[in-house]
Amino acid sequence: MAPGPDGVTDDGTMIASLKYVSGLINGRGRWDGNRAPLSTFNVKQGETYYFRMVHAGTEYAYRVSIDNHELQVVASDGYEIEPIRVQSFIALPGETFDFKLTTNQTAQKYWIRAESLNTEKEGVWDVKAALVYVDDSFESGDPNSNRTTCTQDDVCVVFNCPFQGYADHMNTSCLSMANARDRSNIQSIGRT
Repeated sequence: MAPGPDGVTDDGTMIASLKYVSGLINGRGRWDGNRAPLSTFNVKQGETYYFRMVHAGTEYAYRVSIDNHELQVVASDGYEIEPIRVQSFIALPGETFDFKLTTNQTAQKYWIRAESLNTEKEGVWDVKAALVYVDDSFESGDPNSNRTTCTQDDVCVVFNCPFQGYADHMNTSCLSMANARDRSNIQSIGRT
């Protein structure tokens, strides 16, 4: 079951004991409509970038995505895995993920989103940063990109789901950590 309001899943299981207040990406973030500065990641079109995400929080899991970009998860908690192409991944407190991002979209600003797992009906808590293509000719200000739309024909894949799956109408497929293959084991087996 996907989590519901106030750190409780739809079936009533408590997954968080603290009230959500805010989140940060690289020490910056917005909450409850404030206009605090955003963390900004400047990129060039047509390049591949390597990111490491560390969830230093204590309670809430985040679903991490970048609008209109595919992420390629290549490591979890310091262990290399066979690359997994996803729309987003879920990071629980204390977890780290390494992922590659290829900047193959129109040059503009895109939201980097880290969203809580609460149901959208009850409200999702989030923290955002900006991915900015350096050849972006747009004026200063926030990105105006939209979250990737998941459809029946283009199902979104989420890695590291701590539950069985999303509701059918969300057109979202879950991959658990059990779907990951340890890359170092595969390489060492190939050498013998």
